[in-house]
Amino acid sequence: AIDPCIFVEDDAIYMAIGSFQGIDMIELEADGMSVKGDPKTTKVLIAGSYGGWNGAETEGSYIIKKDDYYYYFGSMGTCCAGADSTYKVVVARSKSITGPYIDDQRRTMVGDGGAGKVVCWASAGNGNYYGPGHNSVFQDDAGDYWLFYHAFTKEDSFARRHMMMDKLYWDDEGWPYVVG
Repeated sequence: AIDPCIFVEDDAIYMAIGSFQGIDMIELEADGMSVKGDPKTTKVLIAGSYGGWNGAETEGSYIIKKDDYYYYFGSMGTCCAGADSTYKVVVARSKSITGPYIDDQRRTMVGDGGAGKVVCWASAGNGNYYGPGHNSVFQDDAGDYWLFYHAFTKEDSFARRHMMMDKLYWDDEGWPYVVG
């Protein structure tokens, strides 16, 4: 289990953890140093499915709360193949930290992959950037949200991933997106 994301709310600490083989949400003890209860019975599958490696599922989970929703951001596709990378950032939301997380097409994030509203991607023919993903989301002092992620760029012939950032915008139905 990799790619932990910690979420603190009131008196509870949660951790989303996993990568391409199911993302679990677990509650931690008050000190944040151990799992509350037996993880075999208390973990909740919030994205993907258990089993073998599946690049159609997500990794790099990040959760924020905005208004009445918890937003689950994850990345799917191939992350590390330079100009052949298919990585992209997707989002789904829930009224509960433990899900179910549903995308804008009413698809659940639990299952064999393919769900999630695309937030950030690079089309195959763009020529400048490939494989944006593995994100974090931050809100600045002005109240604006920012998506931080890595991507390959033409500047170094797509040799390594670079840190990127885009402002997140929100549509009338409360779904985030980036411009450009």
